[in-house]
Amino acid sequence: MAAIDIGSDRVQMLVAHVARDGIEPLLRAATITGLADGVEQTGMMDERRVELTAMVVAQMAEDAREAGAVRLSVACAEPVRSVVNADELLDRIAQLAGTLPRVLSELDEAKLSFRGIMSEALEQPEELIAIEPAIARTVLLGAREGRLWWSTTLPAGLTQLAERFELEDPPSLDALYEISTEVERLTIPLAERHPSDCAVASGPLSTALSRLDGAARLDAHRTEDLFEVVTAAPAHEICERAEIASARAALLGPVAAVIDGVRRAYRLQTVEIVEAGLGEGLLLEAAGV
Repeated sequence: MAAIDIGSDRVQMLVAHVARDGIEPLLRAATITGLADGVEQTGMMDERRVELTAMVVAQMAEDAREAGAVRLSVACAEPVRSVVNADELLDRIAQLAGTLPRVLSELDEAKLSFRGIMSEALEQPEELIAIEPAIARTVLLGAREGRLWWSTTLPAGLTQLAERFELEDPPSLDALYEISTEVERLTIPLAERHPSDCAVASGPLSTALSRLDGAARLDAHRTEDLFEVVTAAPAHEICERAEIASARAALLGPVAAVIDGVRRAYRLQTVEIVEAGLGEGLLLEAAGV
């Protein structure tokens, strides 16, 4: 089976065997398309980015079929669900890829992302917080007894934070600590309403962060180590280690700071980083597992 996730910043594909005992990934791919660039100012997706995204989806669909996928799920959320020219993208993908994408509601996106995250999380605690730092927003998902209980969006998108705190390349340690403190301030009311003793972080930038450090768990000491790495060298020098584009490597400092801020608000020792997310959730849903 295959899932293609069209996001605000990139298109991601996952081809995998799906069974009741888990997911066996066979092929992953991701391409940055910047679909949401300019949307906040115009309320519309740029025509060139619409065309690029449709072409990327069509190529990924072909690659998935060549890899043996007999069932394909294509889904999109932001910015598609909130722009006036969404049909242009959907129709163009249908023309090029031969399938009409599903536009996820905010609730459906949260449920599927959580389901995917839980397929990889090492622990199944009674209470769990999932952190998804992303270009345009940071999403927190709260679970109770293995079920999604609540979700919210923090006003802490990575590009927004980079602009607000005037991050340079490389960023300063002071700026990263300020971001962590701001995210902690934003998260404390949630931690008081929804306490938890376990957290995971997911999303492509979180997993890139773990590749940079080689650690699947972040604690205070690991975070300090990461801060030292991203403040010691410009993005073009660390992007290969993180297996990510240079422009996105410049955001790894804010990613670490966001995760650290949530960890501190919840007074947790560690946050586990998982690669699974919306793609895995789409596959599990399609398989009826």
